Amino acid sequence: MALSAYTQGSSSVSVSPLSSMGVSSLPSTVRPMSSEKRLVERIICPGRYTVVHVMLMVVFGAGASYDSVPAHPASRAIASMPSDEFSGWSDRLPLANQLFENRREFAEDMAHFPQSRPIIPYLLPNQDGISLERVLQKLQDEAAEHPARYRQLAAIRYYLQVMLQRCEQRWTERAPGGISNQITLLDQIERWRKPGEQVCIVTFNYDLMLETALSALGIPIKTISDYVADDRYKLIKLHGSVTWGRRVHAPDELLQKDAWSLVHTLIDNANSLEITQDYRLGSV
Repeated sequence: MALSAYTQGSSSVSVSPLSSMGVSSLPSTVRPMSSEKRLVERIICPGRYTVVHVMLMVVFGAGASYDSVPAHPASRAIASMPSDEFSGWSDRLPLANQLFENRREFAEDMAHFPQSRPIIPYLLPNQDGISLERVLQKLQDEAAEHPARYRQLAAIRYYLQVMLQRCEQRWTERAPGGISNQITLLDQIERWRKPGEQVCIVTFNYDLMLETALSALGIPIKTISDYVADDRYKLIKLHGSVTWGRRVHAPDELLQKDAWSLVHTLIDNANSLEITQDYRLGSV
């Protein structure tokens, strides 16, 4: 199921990929797959010795997800017309300026969240060069005087979660044998890193391409703490993930609803929810 909601105690938790409304994790241009640097932490013990900890840092931008399946390189998508099915255009993980583009699958996902309809025209690609991040921030700033914005933006968050999960499922199905550039890059890092050296992976993306790649190295991620629990690799997702959620204090009767009814109740009451900082990991 692309969307999940789960409960614990007297609180309900709704999984949403966005802890804030910013979507700067998805820039509108294709960036190199990753950049790498070594971080050095030096601890000086006066009169005794110096301990140096070295960590390799690898940063993934949006281009890493957009161009993640070697069988369907980004160069082919740029050169192909949208109607070219072989290019995988309709299934490719989107960049920021493609989050609301005219894909049939995106329209189907958006239809689940009618509360978002009034603001969708503001979020379509524009000719003025105004970034999606700036538009979303403007809408967020308007919420104090126009409370409907809270519901509309909550619906957008859930649309993004569902859309990105379903899009990733379709996209990875296009990867023969589950082959991805992330898996290959981690193999290269394994060959290159020094014995005992830790690797910190930083990503701005919400999808699970890196979690899948890490599982190939025997590093399963099943809880929030698993992201930094392994001695070899730490994964930092600066803008959250499609499977992350925060506990929401709610009346007991709310817990009796099915997942979709619960989600729409949370959207309709977005301006009055008591959202905690207790993060949990949901399922796809």
